[in-house]
Amino acid sequence: MVVWLLLNTGVGTRLALAYVRGRLAPNTTIEATSGELHGPLSLTGVRYSSDGISVDIDTVRIDWQLSSLLRRKLVVRELHVIGIEIDMRDSAVAGGAPISTETADEQDLPQVNLPVSILLPHCTLSRIVVLRGAEETDFALDTGVVALVAG
Repeated sequence: MVVWLLLNTGVGTRLALAYVRGRLAPNTTIEATSGELHGPLSLTGVRYSSDGISVDIDTVRIDWQLSSLLRRKLVVRELHVIGIEIDMRDSAVAGGAPISTETADEQDLPQVNLPVSILLPHCTLSRIVVLRGAEETDFALDTGVVALVAG
């Protein structure tokens, strides 16, 4: 009964998201949610901040196959992320450390070993802005479509 409430009600979705935020992403806030955890699910006003970076996302819409996690797979049928602003300027977070401007070839990227394989056949990213300099936008993308198979 409790699992059904978590997966199939708005209250369950908010409780599950609050638990995940508290355990994995305490610097994240979500203004509003709609839908159920099993999907489709919409999040609005998603905000994350940490030393030297802040991320604001207007809307995230996800339709996933939650039951696939039982087979150690994360199947996301569709993901739409709209209105992304990534601010890496020194003033983005009070007391934040400067972000390195080294190229990817100059940095050692960490090895990532996920406990699940990922299938994301359709992902749309819209209105992306990245700020690193004093006043100018370093990168802007109106719309991009991505597909991902990892595992």
